[in-house]
Amino acid sequence: MGFTRAEAFPSKWLNAEAFKPANGGPRTLTIREVTQEVVKGDEDEEKIKYVVWFEEEKRGLGLNVTNWLLIEAMYGDDTDNWLGKTIKLHATKVPFGKGLVDAVRVLAPDVATATAHVNPAQQVWAKFYLTLTDEQKLNVNAILGGSPSAWMAKAGKDINACIAFVKAAFKLGAEPVAEAPKDEIPF
Repeated sequence: MGFTRAEAFPSKWLNAEAFKPANGGPRTLTIREVTQEVVKGDEDEEKIKYVVWFEEEKRGLGLNVTNWLLIEAMYGDDTDNWLGKTIKLHATKVPFGKGLVDAVRVLAPDVATATAHVNPAQQVWAKFYLTLTDEQKLNVNAILGGSPSAWMAKAGKDINACIAFVKAAFKLGAEPVAEAPKDEIPF
């Protein structure tokens, strides 16, 4: 019997390959800890990367903003609150440059249970955000500026107004919303 590349060159990081159907598909894992790791970036510059480690897996998942926001929407913004909680990881294609690449994305194991630990505005946002396509999530920045985490921090005043604006921008069946300058968005 031969060897696979993953066996020959093991990595300490989880990647999309681990969650493809041929390798068991999506998996639910329990968060053991979140750490900061120094990794080499472009041109060998050192960067700090936040990594989620799991009870059931030796390899860690380096967090990008999208996956951080999805976990934050479920369990709050303090990573200490994530410990012992479960998330489902799956492989998907995401836009990158002019094409699509494989990526790991976070799903709630059960949205109703997962969002019970955060405030009502975050629960509404989490349920809405998880319905967006990857392309729509990437367009979030273009619609209101800033990042989804900045919206979420501001959204406590009127999350439904935020969602209505986003739906209108995506033409997702919302009532038309007059375009407002970014400093007049009601949250």
